[in-house]
Amino acid sequence: MSPLFVIGGCYQRKNPFFENQIKLENNKLKVRRLAEIREENEDIKANTIVGVAADTFENDDEIRETLHADTIGKAFEQLKKEVDNYYGESN
Repeated sequence: MSPLFVIGGCYQRKNPFFENQIKLENNKLKVRRLAEIREENEDIKANTIVGVAADTFENDDEIRETLHADTIGKAFEQLKKEVDNYYGESN
């Protein structure tokens, strides 16, 4: 299965603050709570990476605009770079 939406990053805080925060209603991803979490502090804001698959949710444009989402592929590329930078180059 391919992911349809991804949000996360490498943060100073270790708690999973996006866990259980993904909500759908009428094929729309509820973005307000995710945006609030993202804006809680500079570390989260600066290091959160979001990806969304096109034509998946009724509010794709809102997701891209509000959460600064990119494609799933680009989001995973960026997350991999962040992990490699933190832990050193992976194999």
